[in-house]
Amino acid sequence: MKRYAVIFVFLVCLSLLAVSSVRASMVTYPSLGTYVEEAYDIIIGQVVAIECKKGPTDEFAHIYVTIRIEKNLKKQLLSKEITICHYGNVIPPLKCGTTYDVYFESDQPVFKKNERVLIFISPHTSRTDSYDIYGKVGGKYSVINNMVINTHMSINKSLDVFLAEIEGFLNEKKK
Repeated sequence: MKRYAVIFVFLVCLSLLAVSSVRASMVTYPSLGTYVEEAYDIIIGQVVAIECKKGPTDEFAHIYVTIRIEKNLKKQLLSKEITICHYGNVIPPLKCGTTYDVYFESDQPVFKKNERVLIFISPHTSRTDSYDIYGKVGGKYSVINNMVINTHMSINKSLDVFLAEIEGFLNEKKK
């Protein structure tokens, strides 16, 4: 009888552990309408440069991603290029300086040089010369063969359809 009690307690603990790890891995992202409304601008462009530099206010490495703008949907930016500044996540990983490597945060989007992207941006929290990705990984989409892809949000759809959805939210806001 005692053995069955031990097995029962073990199975209950194992079940609780499994449920808690599944819940911890579930991430809820805002709706597309929220991204459209709250982002400063929505940019389609191409990654033209990726640099790693020591952070302006700390010892962590910062990644500076320069994007040549093809189109901005909210028309907030007048420049032809913007710089995104964040921690880590570049393919391939870069060495930054001689004493430290790039610090990787799992919620930061990954960029590749020459990649075409659609991004939701917001002003950088501590820098006036660069921007953040609004919504972190949820605010960056790869544009490949006229499809927008964001694996974190399970989105893989036609760029034209996605742009029409964004335009719908923008037009709704104007009313």
